[in-house]
Amino acid sequence: MTYLVDGYNLIGFCDSISLGAANKEHALSRLLSSLSDVDMHLIFDGKNLNYPYGSREKLQSHTLIFTPPDESADDFIKQGCSKSKYKAWTVVTNDRDILHTCKKTKRLSISCENFLRRIVQNHPPAFHSKPAPTSTNTDYWLTQFGEDKSEGFFKRIIKKRPTSSHSKPRPISANIAYWLTQFGED
Repeated sequence: MTYLVDGYNLIGFCDSISLGAANKEHALSRLLSSLSDVDMHLIFDGKNLNYPYGSREKLQSHTLIFTPPDESADDFIKQGCSKSKYKAWTVVTNDRDILHTCKKTKRLSISCENFLRRIVQNHPPAFHSKPAPTSTNTDYWLTQFGEDKSEGFFKRIIKKRPTSSHSKPRPISANIAYWLTQFGED
């Protein structure tokens, strides 16, 4: 799926990027590159008078498009909705006027919040993953709970558990007493 993204509108929903930041367009580009490899075109208002025709910058999985100074990003996206080239694309915005054009031209659209949620859900950032415990962590907690590393908690329980598979089930009070002795409660 390819997305046509209202860039400044999406930046407004990113906690990590300020609309007042100097390089906010490239910051959004870096953020999206780190989260997703989905094909997208990020559309921004071209305020740079040095580029009277606008500009395009192709990056890894997406393209930054700066409109000409006399055209807004909203107008560019609305025109894109009517072009056959963009028919299979999904528009990402919360702008009501753009959403109205999408509805009128029967184009798919998604809100900025839902787009970010989908991107993060499909490609979670590394800080969401839980690190595996190291042997140092395990040793620390074993000493905190008074366990002998050479014997270990589970080895001690397995060693003291009855091994007969033919024995009758013990009454609950006997099971409780057994486990209380395992944890040092007599």
